[in-house]
Amino acid sequence: MSSRVTAIVVARASAPDLSRTMRAIAAQDRDVERTVIVLASRDASLRSVARESEPDLIVAIGEQTSFGEAVDAAVGELGDRDAAALQGWLWLFEAGDAPDHDALGLLRGAIERNPSLAITGPKLLRAGDETVIAELGQTTDRQGETVHLHRGELDQGQFDDESDVLAVGRSGMLVRASNWLDLKGFDPGLPVVDDALDFSVRTWLADGRVTVTPQARLSLPDRPDPPLHAVRTARLHRLVASVGAAEAAVRRALLIPAALVGIVWNLVRKRPGRIWADLAAAFAVAFGRTGVSDSRRRFAATSTQPPRVVERLQLSRETLRQEREIARDERRIAGRDERDRYALVGSGGAWVLLAAAVASVALMLPMLGRDALAGGGLLPLSGSFVELWSNVGYGVRDIASGAFGVADPFALLLALLGTLTFWHPSTSVVVLWVLAMPLAALTAWYLAARLTLRPWLRAFAALAWAVSPTLLAALADGRIQTVIVHVLLPLLVFCALRGTRTWSGVAQAALVAAAILACAPSLWPVMLLLWLVALLAGGRRWYRQLFLIVPALALFAPLAVAQWNRGRPLAVFADPGLPLATDPLTGAALALGLPDTSLGGWTSILAGQEPGLDPALLLAGALLPLAMLAALGLVLPAWRVAAWSVFFAIAGLALAAVSGSVSLATVGPDSVALSTGPAQTLVMLGMLGAATAGLSVASRVTVAWSLVALAGIAALSGPAAVSHLNGTARVEDGAGYALPAIVEAQAQTDETIATLIITPLADGSMRVRLDRGDGETLDEQSTLRMTAPEFSDVDRRLAELAVEFLSSSTSTPTGELHALGIAFVLVEAPEPGAGPIATRITSSLDGNASFQAAGETHSGTVWRIVSATVAPADHDVADPLAVSNVDTWAGRGILVALALILAATVMLALPTGAPPTREQVEVEAAAARRRRFTIDPPEPRRARRFGSTNVEDEPAPGYDHGPDRDDEEDRNGIV
Repeated sequence: MSSRVTAIVVARASAPDLSRTMRAIAAQDRDVERTVIVLASRDASLRSVARESEPDLIVAIGEQTSFGEAVDAAVGELGDRDAAALQGWLWLFEAGDAPDHDALGLLRGAIERNPSLAITGPKLLRAGDETVIAELGQTTDRQGETVHLHRGELDQGQFDDESDVLAVGRSGMLVRASNWLDLKGFDPGLPVVDDALDFSVRTWLADGRVTVTPQARLSLPDRPDPPLHAVRTARLHRLVASVGAAEAAVRRALLIPAALVGIVWNLVRKRPGRIWADLAAAFAVAFGRTGVSDSRRRFAATSTQPPRVVERLQLSRETLRQEREIARDERRIAGRDERDRYALVGSGGAWVLLAAAVASVALMLPMLGRDALAGGGLLPLSGSFVELWSNVGYGVRDIASGAFGVADPFALLLALLGTLTFWHPSTSVVVLWVLAMPLAALTAWYLAARLTLRPWLRAFAALAWAVSPTLLAALADGRIQTVIVHVLLPLLVFCALRGTRTWSGVAQAALVAAAILACAPSLWPVMLLLWLVALLAGGRRWYRQLFLIVPALALFAPLAVAQWNRGRPLAVFADPGLPLATDPLTGAALALGLPDTSLGGWTSILAGQEPGLDPALLLAGALLPLAMLAALGLVLPAWRVAAWSVFFAIAGLALAAVSGSVSLATVGPDSVALSTGPAQTLVMLGMLGAATAGLSVASRVTVAWSLVALAGIAALSGPAAVSHLNGTARVEDGAGYALPAIVEAQAQTDETIATLIITPLADGSMRVRLDRGDGETLDEQSTLRMTAPEFSDVDRRLAELAVEFLSSSTSTPTGELHALGIAFVLVEAPEPGAGPIATRITSSLDGNASFQAAGETHSGTVWRIVSATVAPADHDVADPLAVSNVDTWAGRGILVALALILAATVMLALPTGAPPTREQVEVEAAAARRRRFTIDPPEPRRARRFGSTNVEDEPAPGYDHGPDRDDEEDRNGIV
């Protein structure tokens, strides 16, 4: 057999790449006999370089031609011109490959020493750093996954004794021409990936031999990774093409079911990118788009050796297990600093948490032992686990009229919260109230731990956040939405800062963002702004940040469509839960973190001061130390943290100003402005972040000033903090809060029993509503009802009943009462100044023979309807009440869609991913060393210059340095 070598260069890249390869071929110690350039491009500069290189043959092909087809075209032209050329060897290159000057001589020496050799290949090195091995042979595991041997390892000659391998890469492959012709070249079904692997396997099975020649070296340029769907398609194609006809038919039939089952597995293993790739690959191979049948026939026609010939060269299970153990150990070592950074014990975190817990128990002492809370913006939750979840999705949103609609996303959050104490869902709210301060301290501590290693700064941020006026005022007023937002907002920033490196971090941030938006839809503008920042700062993995808002969009999509269809698209931003009418603050006073003009109780305390003195201006002095620290942070080395914190604080302040002036919901004749509490929470977090950056220069003065700032925040929250102890808080015991005990007892036998509730108002009007069962609950509230553009037909009928009661004591509207299923009438305690109208209606009901007085209760005066019906007689009202959220196609569809999206997100969020590769470990270790979004000053690092006795201090990376090109994932210091 002739040892003449023909070099074939496939050029589809830039002209410099082709020039580099041709110079390397020309510089070989042993000349090639022929050189063929295959041009897969119409680029004029590429053609010019090809002509200047003076090859023996130039072949032009289409731009979409694969590498194997390009080599086939060259081989075909060679055969037509000189049949003797096909008696030697083919040396294959892609433009950009650069073999060392002695590579061909070493490869020729290998084939001369091994007459049975059919393929050999050089050691592939990285072009940018030729001390690192890019690849030295290929193999597969028993599941057909491609394994690149020795990738990413330093080249110290430790693998120079390697010989037989399952396959070599196509770059620099030296293949016997007769072997190429006998096997008909590369498989056309593998145009992008695994073409050389498949060809090498077929060579072994055709009684050939494949080796590597590590002494021969080739510099491999950086090339983009192939698309994931191409990688997955190639694997499935090889698995089907390499077996017999019967087994191939079974495998093709199972491809699609296996891909569907693999969806869950990929989510659990944190590989969502594989889901669509696996599905596309399965459909492509199963339906023959890769020509797998022809490939299988070609494979079978040339296979003369048993499968054990290649099985001995595959990666064994034991070796694979060892590799995974090594990867786990590397991950464990790389993550040790990360775990130590967030350890509560030994860093002061446990003491901070204990202090917040003690303070919370002391301030919330009256809450201990209660089964439910109510008052202000709070109501008890539904009495059972089933009722709680029946208010999620699509169902009856107006219990008075039986009108259908979609539930608020907040209802799902309440269902999850109530499930924690499923035996009595309302108890979970009590637990939240007692643990709100330590939970807030915990999430703020973790965020501060992401920014600094110093215990005092962490403690300052956590304690200041735990005693923030936004939290304590919300606890006093029963604003559960603001309480949850306050607890979760630092956790969102924490997850967002860590989210770019893993899918798990992105999914965790997405879940927290969805929970925050469910509580406060008014935060959507700021959340979208944060999402855009995350996209811009996502580095090479920016696409992961697209998922951040997917769960939230899934939660709000049904409600947004419903509000759009009603002609009120902006109503999707209405506050969920029980509307709480207040007089919100305006202007710069919103920065105080107090939700309304009561100033968290300070207005009544300062009522006797100078008449012309603005209480808000006086209270601003309490936050002056914090503001001064925030301003200081902008001029210190940690200015990045301060600048971004101030940016979001300003955004929150603007949003709070807009929220306080926009009314989307109504309660009777009164409109209710959006709550400013969630936006003020963002303002407080921004100010606190900037102030913590201002404390980054450690000194006794800054420590003392931080104590002053902490005292100012605590003083501002003082009246709200002690309101539960002195009885001024709106929140009270929720047992029997909604309806009198007599009504609750009757509701135990029939949940559709209705109570007409009349509230006399100071302007001489009445507020009328209808409750069914044992009273209103928080999870039954609906923004569809609160933002309705007009009163419903049942609302008008209720109003007419109330007017009829008021106008005549002899009126007997029994038919209307029976139609609506009303069994009781409750006249609540009148507002101040509403005494006359309250007297008129109670006198009228006392004198009406259709009503029987049931007594006075803490809720008001109750009358029982004589001969009341058990259920509404009007079928238009009664029939919808019997329909649950799973009894309609819309209800089932919404629940299934939400369950799938949230379940997928939760599976992604759970930290159970596959062991990382060595490259991933190196990237994560580099990211940990190069934290640039931090407030800690650089620590000197002692470094010795090579070959010198001089020792110098080198600043540790990660503090106010320029862009880090080695860690693109942490770019711009945001995510």
